[in-house]
Amino acid sequence: MFDTVDAAFYYPSRGHAYFFKGSQYMKYRPGRGVVLLSGRTVRNIGIDGWTSLPSSFRQDIDAALHYPPNGHTYFFKEDKYIKYRPGDGVVPLGNGEPIRTIAVDGWQSFPSSFSTGIDAALFYPDNSHAYFFRGGNYIKYRPGVGVVPIGSREIRKIGDDGWDSFPPAFRAGIDAAMNYPSNGKLYFFRGRDYIRWEPGDGVDARYPRRLGLIHRRHGGWPGLSHVIAGPLVGPVTDHTARIWIWMTDGASADRLQVHINGTSQPYTAVDPVGAQIVGSVDAFDSESQIRVLELRDLSPATNYTAEIMLGDAELDSISFRTAPAAAVTGKVTVVFGSCSNMSASSDVPAFEAMNRMRPHLGLLCGDNCYYVHAGGTTGAGGPRPRDWESIERMLLRQVEARNHPQFTRLSRSVPLYSTWDDHDFGYNNAAGTDLQDDWVGSRSAAAVFRAMWPNAYMQPLPDQPIFHSFRWGPIEVFMTDSRFRKADGIVWGAAQLKWLVKGLRSSEAPLKIVVTSGQFLFNRDDQEGHPNDAPNERLEVLNHVIGSRGRVTEIPGRVLFLSGDVHYSELLRLPGQGPAVTLELTSSPLRKADLSGNPPAEKAAGSRIWAAKRNGFGLLTIDISATGPGKTIIGTVILEIRDSKGDPVVIAGRPCRTTWDLSNGSIV
Repeated sequence: MFDTVDAAFYYPSRGHAYFFKGSQYMKYRPGRGVVLLSGRTVRNIGIDGWTSLPSSFRQDIDAALHYPPNGHTYFFKEDKYIKYRPGDGVVPLGNGEPIRTIAVDGWQSFPSSFSTGIDAALFYPDNSHAYFFRGGNYIKYRPGVGVVPIGSREIRKIGDDGWDSFPPAFRAGIDAAMNYPSNGKLYFFRGRDYIRWEPGDGVDARYPRRLGLIHRRHGGWPGLSHVIAGPLVGPVTDHTARIWIWMTDGASADRLQVHINGTSQPYTAVDPVGAQIVGSVDAFDSESQIRVLELRDLSPATNYTAEIMLGDAELDSISFRTAPAAAVTGKVTVVFGSCSNMSASSDVPAFEAMNRMRPHLGLLCGDNCYYVHAGGTTGAGGPRPRDWESIERMLLRQVEARNHPQFTRLSRSVPLYSTWDDHDFGYNNAAGTDLQDDWVGSRSAAAVFRAMWPNAYMQPLPDQPIFHSFRWGPIEVFMTDSRFRKADGIVWGAAQLKWLVKGLRSSEAPLKIVVTSGQFLFNRDDQEGHPNDAPNERLEVLNHVIGSRGRVTEIPGRVLFLSGDVHYSELLRLPGQGPAVTLELTSSPLRKADLSGNPPAEKAAGSRIWAAKRNGFGLLTIDISATGPGKTIIGTVILEIRDSKGDPVVIAGRPCRTTWDLSNGSIV
């Protein structure tokens, strides 16, 4: 398989696209994917096809071009090229020599720097010109005329003289280019990334993308790469980091290496609980494997760049910052949100905005992807399959979300922690104990989730809830599971409730953050959340947070709840209290195309500090400088909502932004 390509072109006489790498090539059928040859995806140039190519052109081709003006295909290598006639093979010169020289035997008008070799070429049918690329430059070629100058220059600059919507990396040069008649688009490849060009509009939104990653709604050339999904920066501690990646086969997974600063770094392979389910899913090769590479013996609060290698070739690179050691002081920036629906939403710019905040970590509060019912009926008259009815469809939906191009850029640089809500657990409002015949059930859903998110779950078995906690300097975060045990009067269940209360009481972190998918302090009557679904669990926790029957709180420090789900954002407090001993910040949704209007009225008088109905995310800026007498916290938390561009959300002239003084509980 290929993780990068040397050359590519579409061959209309065969109706296939061809990708070349080294001495091999792959044949790709539009709408079907890679065409197998005796069970193999990769073919050998000159042996399995292109047999008339001379030996020197059977490896390391620089560029390939199908040229409609004469129906020939051209292969370029250094200052030489081959002319190929469909059905006949290589067209030799008059002396029988198959290899031609650029600017001597053809392409005579090429400037000298392009006659020594090109990187990529394509024919653009909209203007009937050919384009040849070398480094950050290109030339425009008119059939029968030659190179078309721009002013007095023959050589043009990518991004300045044309192709102006190319992202910066692609302006520096491209590896391959292709006109793809199947959808009328142009494709440009650089390293593991590619972009898609829409004639008349330029580079399509949400590009570049990774080559070969499965993304059923938006293509992706699946099957070309060794990688099915990832890599993703998972949980990070002060001395470890986990990297999640899904490989096409175990042999390739065994060859993975991690280099830091150019030096191979040993890792421990952690087998994610539930990852074994992928081998039984028809949509993926039975040999595919999810791997978690755990790096150890790292330094606290240190920036790392890790190159993920397959043998000697670099697959990808990621960056992350390890957590600081547990402390009572420190600064932490956290982004969070919910309801991204990134398996169906083409554009979720909030992910890019979150990345620009340069956060230390990101928290996802559920509904990361939506398991859906396709609607309508099949040709046979039966209902279309629903995602929650099969593990295979659940995994496909999850992997599509994982490969969302805006999300992948965030996931390669920010440690991410996730919990689930109904839409990435089962059907709408699904509960763990509701074993309807049309749902695979909480155990299967948990196995899928565990396979996709390598958190350090408290329950070690695949058929158990998925709650967990972690420490990051002055904060401790409790990621709760609001689905697996959900039933009448229950959201978390007895074991999780006991774990949460014990953890909050024993934690020495000045600030505790509890992440829950549904709202905890207050919510509307028609919403899921603790006030409606499990009031006794809510009361049990609040009795420890704020005290009961005149007793002082049993939990040291402050407690902040983060939630999502409701498709609006708000900051909540308990009314009737003096200093705010606890707050809840709800952020929802990261993406919803039809979001409009105003949020509903507050549930309890005096409970709402502000609210907004906008696409966006939550941002926490935590700064704890010291502890005073009696372990009084000296520090603040700035709680705010940013819109999908990363700008502060302003309602009625007031920003949705509050500073919480942790020492006295005041809010400004």
